[in-house]
Amino acid sequence: MAKKHISKPKGKINYDLLKKKTDLICLCADFYLLTAMKNIADMESEGGRNFIKWREEFAEMLTKAHQEVAGELEKIFLAYFPVAVASELQNKDEIKTAEKKVEKIAGTLLEGIPDNDDELLPYLEKNVATCESALSFFESAKLAFGKLKWESGFGGKKWAQIADTAAMRLSGKIDIVTFVDTAFNIEHHGGHIFDKHENIRCDGRKLRAVLMIKRDETLPRMEKLIGKKYASSSIKKLFQVGAKFNWWKEEKDD
Repeated sequence: MAKKHISKPKGKINYDLLKKKTDLICLCADFYLLTAMKNIADMESEGGRNFIKWREEFAEMLTKAHQEVAGELEKIFLAYFPVAVASELQNKDEIKTAEKKVEKIAGTLLEGIPDNDDELLPYLEKNVATCESALSFFESAKLAFGKLKWESGFGGKKWAQIADTAAMRLSGKIDIVTFVDTAFNIEHHGGHIFDKHENIRCDGRKLRAVLMIKRDETLPRMEKLIGKKYASSSIKKLFQVGAKFNWWKEEKDD
């Protein structure tokens, strides 16, 4: 079987997305509710049911909404991940590897990272401006985190994994949905990664709750527990339409 082609991001990184406040909890709820609804709709369409026109149109609406939310999150994350990774690289004084080895592995990268937080975003806008340059940046950061010895609580394997997640998406090794899902679930030493920019934050307790609910609960329970609280009105309407088709019914006990 031929390997499925995965398109990769191209063009400029939109750092302007970091200049407005974004509620990641609401987008997270939308993403996982849409993922669950789309999966059920896909099964319905493949199950041999009489998939008349209005059912097909609804399934197409779900697919389009899912693509839009995943695409919006990808753009935000591709702007946020460079800031998060660069912020961690600012802790270069916590590297315990011999200076000669540091210079060999990550000298150019570390020398370029500004120490002043106010200079960090302008640096990225200039030097990590495109998806192509971002891929190179993350690959270098992965080496810096993974090949150098960092003081406990800084850098290391956790941050190498964060840099690698972005690099895999930018190189087309993972698709948008996998990237977004991984980004929501990945953690550094202090918890989720969304604590490196004042406009891109989310409540850790709420995020953990959403992730546990989407993992363990049926779609109707997801909608009840997180949809009513956090989901956008458009996603709630899509859920209600599917409910009329009886697609989201609770699984019955054996």
